[in-house]
Amino acid sequence: MKLGPEAHSNTGAVAVRQQLLSIQSLRGVAAAIVVLNHAQLYQRKYFGDACFLPDSACVGELGVDLFFVISGFIMMQVTPNAFRDWRDQIAFLIRRFCRIYPAYWTVALPLICVWWFAPKLINSNQGNQVGVLSSLLLMPSQIVPVLGVAWTLVYEIYFYCVASLIFYCAGPRRVSLILIWLVVVGVARLVHPGLFPVACLNLWLSTMTIEFMAGMLLAHALRYARMRVPSFLAILLLVLALGAAFHHAVVHGRYLGDPYSNTRFVFYGFPAMIIIGTIIKMELQGQWPLTGLLVWLGNRSYSLYLVHLPIISGFLLLASRFVAHPGKTGLFLLTVAFLGLIALAMEMCYCFVEKPSHLAARGLARHFKGLDAAEAASPPVVASRL
Repeated sequence: MKLGPEAHSNTGAVAVRQQLLSIQSLRGVAAAIVVLNHAQLYQRKYFGDACFLPDSACVGELGVDLFFVISGFIMMQVTPNAFRDWRDQIAFLIRRFCRIYPAYWTVALPLICVWWFAPKLINSNQGNQVGVLSSLLLMPSQIVPVLGVAWTLVYEIYFYCVASLIFYCAGPRRVSLILIWLVVVGVARLVHPGLFPVACLNLWLSTMTIEFMAGMLLAHALRYARMRVPSFLAILLLVLALGAAFHHAVVHGRYLGDPYSNTRFVFYGFPAMIIIGTIIKMELQGQWPLTGLLVWLGNRSYSLYLVHLPIISGFLLLASRFVAHPGKTGLFLLTVAFLGLIALAMEMCYCFVEKPSHLAARGLARHFKGLDAAEAASPPVVASRL
């Protein structure tokens, strides 16, 4: 019996469940290198040249790009069929928002309280300003959210909203809409490469959004790809992609951290797409050596992403008040100490906030008639989150 388009989409949905371990292991890697990046940044901020971690740790910025491409990939895979009506769209958004906001508020609200009583401790790079409403709702703003890393969550929320409109279509029509979105952003950035005076335009037309589109197109391509990739070629692709990202991170340093840079997708986004596509293809061919620890860390990647920065910055700020020149050994011990605190906070956030909110999100979504079968059947770890 020949498979029709709908059956073929369901086959793709089954395939993604076989790929979950590789995706989760990549999330673990992405989260870990982001932590190293921020650890290096704040060690240099408070202790200067005594920094324990090398400057090359700034390649950890690539972790954000990995997350964005993964997010687009997963959203495309777990929603293979078109929404039937507005109930599907609302159910989709409920699940996405419930996975983002509760855990985020758990970290953001205490930081807002700290800013209220000691404003000099928060957002020092922007004159200690905080947009409380925009921070809580993850709205576009010229001011960075109270939790610095939450600027990426603003992109995630925007992506979910756009995806919920695109997913009224399926197959070639969906791909056509993604390509139109890509062309609009690409032309806008070529015509106006700098910042816009309106925060919303900087979000909508940022080249970072191309990484979400790249993940969606990658999912579509892998669903129909039948070509086998030899092991040596897969390894070569991984080495080249990692080498390109590493080289430009070392050469340009924090320059690539600008989410509005037209070159970021070239140096980080495209390598991230190659890395993810290659590893998924390797797993489908039975060539990806899954690592349990990375999958475990990947399941907690969102909690890790949320808690690590306040702990690193707060811990090193406090340490700098007592030890002016800790040396390499001292910084190594400080690094071990704050990594231990991060692990504890991550586990608490995951067990008591993130995991329960996932279950609550699934329960709320079930109240809406017409929830997509593939979406309902997918385990909580499939959901896209940073």
